[in-house]
Amino acid sequence: MTRMGGGRNGPHINNNPPKTSRPKNIPPENFPSAEEQFARFGIFILDTSRENFTDIDGGMIQDQAEKLGLLHRVRVTEPCSENCACEEYDSFPQECLRLTEEAQKYIKRIEAKQK
Repeated sequence: MTRMGGGRNGPHINNNPPKTSRPKNIPPENFPSAEEQFARFGIFILDTSRENFTDIDGGMIQDQAEKLGLLHRVRVTEPCSENCACEEYDSFPQECLRLTEEAQKYIKRIEAKQK
């Protein structure tokens, strides 16, 4: 498992996300929206926590977010900033998990509504 550094507001949020997290073999009209991806992620978190009656493993959370298209892997050869959390987990080069462009846009829309 690869750990994601930085957190939602950390240094990774704007570092070259892919234009889409949609696999090439899935037509755009059949790929879930960011809203649906986050809803599925929330359902996974609730179901897993209720099923296991315990805390959820961070690696499991990241794996599910990646599977749903909310995170993507980026090969990095050096820290992205002074606060790069990847340095703590492994030496470079390594893979870093970052929010996809769609996930970032959706988060910004939700945060804007809350202000």
